[in-house]
Parts: sequence; structure tokens; C-alpha cells
Amino acid sequence: MKRLIRLLPLICMLPLTLRGAEETASRTFAPTFRTMQLRNTVDFFAPPVWPLGDDRVTLNLTFDELGDDRRYLRYSIEHLTPDWKPSDLVPSEYASGFNEGTVEDFAFSQNTYRHYVNYRIVIPSEQLTPLISGNYLLRVWDEDEPSETLLQSRFCVSEQVGTIAAEATHITDRGSDGPYQQLNFTFNAGDFPLRDPFADIRVAVVQNSDPATAVWVKPLRVQGKELIYEHRPELLFRAGNEFRRFETTRTDYTGMHVDANRFDGDGYTATLATDYGRADRPYVYDSTQQGRYMVDEYYSSDPDLGADYVMTEFTLDFPRVMNGEVHLRGALTDYRTDDSTRLRYDEETHTYRLPLLLKQGSYNYQYVLKDPQTGAVTPAPVEGDFYETRNEYTIYVYYTPPGARYARLLNVTSIR
Repeated sequence: MKRLIRLLPLICMLPLTLRGAEETASRTFAPTFRTMQLRNTVDFFAPPVWPLGDDRVTLNLTFDELGDDRRYLRYSIEHLTPDWKPSDLVPSEYASGFNEGTVEDFAFSQNTYRHYVNYRIVIPSEQLTPLISGNYLLRVWDEDEPSETLLQSRFCVSEQVGTIAAEATHITDRGSDGPYQQLNFTFNAGDFPLRDPFADIRVAVVQNSDPATAVWVKPLRVQGKELIYEHRPELLFRAGNEFRRFETTRTDYTGMHVDANRFDGDGYTATLATDYGRADRPYVYDSTQQGRYMVDEYYSSDPDLGADYVMTEFTLDFPRVMNGEVHLRGALTDYRTDDSTRLRYDEETHTYRLPLLLKQGSYNYQYVLKDPQTGAVTPAPVEGDFYETRNEYTIYVYYTPPGARYARLLNVTSIR
């Protein structure tokens, strides 16, 4: 008989509390919209951050709508606070023009069984350009129904003031070579005038682009223009494990971690190899995309249009969790933990299962346990914590002097 796991004590021991303004989280609302990605055009691994005024860099939002018909879509941006809530600014203060644009870049899928229309929005553009730094929300809607948001995505505009030097180490304030990693960093403001760094500067740190990991931290001390962040309890992170991977770039061949492909008349289904818990297994290094995914199709010169949608079947062989839920997490689910990402327990096979319609490509993912009462999530019971894990940490430095009506984003830097 399969043993059972009670979730609540584990959640208490290994908390990862959801933070932020949930109503502005990146997500699609209409079920026909899929594969929303906001990418820096220069660096695939870079967070969606536009350096203010830099014409060498753009942010591209791409997404699909399943079906054969093109929609007439419009978009706008909204300025947000550092904790992702609407700011007090009006559109004329943070966006050029009328803060609306028409989605003119679209194309139909090519030689795919499941038809879709692919759309692209570029920030900045002649239609719309952010004027100031900070956090933003890009919103897309049908021009006939402007009050109904179809999808939305967070991004940032940074002034790239000063420099950040950072390191993640396995030597932590709770010991060495354990389940934690400690982040230490300095922010050097350079020639930028700082009046009161302790009061005017706020810094957020995010692990592997997962908004649920966000923490706020104050400097330990200030030396001239240098703010030093070390030995702060907020910067002690669970080490986690390398993301799991699979590839569905071909339907005529079983790619990485794919057991079988089959065609059922409407399209392809890929059955992934069964996953198992890794918390009690040795650490194994793997070069991953830190939770991201890349759309790709082996035979296509333009995967955005040539990659098909494949029903992808996940199976996790793990003891049944009492009073809790098992969810799939990563960029492929927009880091959500809702009904669409929840694995169901199969009484016959004693495994957790989830079918998910995904565009062909190479994917990262992990499994997390969720306490439905508190919303807290943790990957630790399934994935484990290993100090060797190659995590990515992104540091956001915000500046709000006395009397300012919004927080400027001075710098964003990632380390891996």
C-alpha cells in the first residue's frame, strides 16, 4: 500500500508564501489564448526589463489564440508600484501618446494540426513607449470588449543606474552544504545622489523568476555610495533542485523525457516518462533554463508559426498527499497554482496525472505541494533542497525620495 503524506506539517516547516498583488500577475484569462511569452530580444535568459531609452533592446510579447480567425486586439500599459499594485500616476505621466496600441503583427500557423493565430507586440514602439522607470503591466483586449482583459504580462523599465555585484553561496548563516543558499550583494550608486539610502531605497530579490519567492531586504550597512547586503535573514533561500526537463520538438521521434508520441486524428499527444520524488535521492547536476521554456519545432524555420500544440501528459509517482494538492509549476504555467495546474491522483495507478496542451518546444518544470487553506506552496517535499543547485537570483533596486509620486527602478541585475 502506498504511504500517505500529510501536507500541513510540511508546509509549516518549508513555507513559500505567495506574495504580491495577485490581480496584476502575468496570465491569460481566455482559455483559447496560449503560450504567452514576454522576452528580452537581446538575451533569452534576461528578465523582461527594458533599459529606459535604449533603442538596442526591445521586449517582445508573443502569444497564440487557438482557432482560425484573427481578432482585432488592442493593448495598453499601466504603471505599478514596486509591490505590483496600481500607482497613482495617470497614463500621460508614464506613456507616450494615448497609451493604446493596435496589435498589427499577426500570422496564421503553418502546417499544424491544431490551428492558431500568433500575435506579437513590441515594447517600445512608435505606437507606445514608456516614459519613466518602474514596474508595468501590459494588458491586451478585444477592441469590441475593452473592459474584458484577455491576457496581461508584467514587465519593468530600468534606468540601470550604478552597479550590482552579487554571489550566491552554500556557506550560510545556518551552516554550510545544507538545504540553503545565501545571497550577498552590494549596490554601488556611482554618481547618483542618495540622501537617505535606508529610507529611500527598497530592494527586491526573486529566485528563478518565480514571484512567490520575492523578498524585500534592507542594507546591512552603507559605505559612501555602496549599499552592502549581507548576513540578512531575508537573503537565505531554500536551495531547491535543478528544474526537470523535456523536449517535444519532434512528433516523429521521442525526445528528451518523452516515452511515446501518438496521433489521435485531431493532433498529437506526448506521454512523458514517469517522474519520481527527488528529495531523498542524490543531487544530479543539469544545465537548465531556470524554469523557462523555448518554443521550437525541429523541421520549422519559424517555430512561432510551425510548432504544433501537443497534449502533454505528466505523471508523478509520489505518495498521496492528505489535505493538500500537487501542482505543476514553472513558466509553462505562468507560475500559477490553480485548477488548471493541479495533478489528480489516479487510484488505479497510484500516481498523480495532468494532461496539458503545450506548444512544441523545450520545457522546464517542477512539482510543488500547495496548502489549499493558506495558499502556501513548496517544492521541497517532492524536489528536495541541495546546496549545489544552480539557481538564478534577480535583484531589483527601487528609489523613492521624500515627496516622490512613484518609485524609480534604478537597476535590475541577475546572477546565475
